[in-house]
Amino acid sequence: MSFNYDQFVANLANMLVVDPTNAEYLAIIPTVIDDAEQRIYRELDLLTTIVRDNSGTLTANSRDFTLPQSAGRFVVTESINVFTPVNTTTYRQQMIPVSREWMDAVYPDDAACT
Repeated sequence: MSFNYDQFVANLANMLVVDPTNAEYLAIIPTVIDDAEQRIYRELDLLTTIVRDNSGTLTANSRDFTLPQSAGRFVVTESINVFTPVNTTTYRQQMIPVSREWMDAVYPDDAACT
């Protein structure tokens, strides 16, 4: 069922058991709508929105990486792969998400390993 703005405000107030003329309720409605829209943008998984960009580069002994901006702005990063050329073969290594605490413990600084 689709609603216009006034119907939405009235039905949401009814579901929340709030007076639809309550000033605090009316003040929060724009934020509620914005939060809902942003969640839809984050969770909507359309094939045409998936971008594969191979223009990024890594720096040896640095754990910092800036996402390339050539394909637009990234909203959600699903996976990152590193392609490493060895002789005539290129190997793909999928990065595994870890916590910042784990990274700080395992990768303490940018100095080269000895």
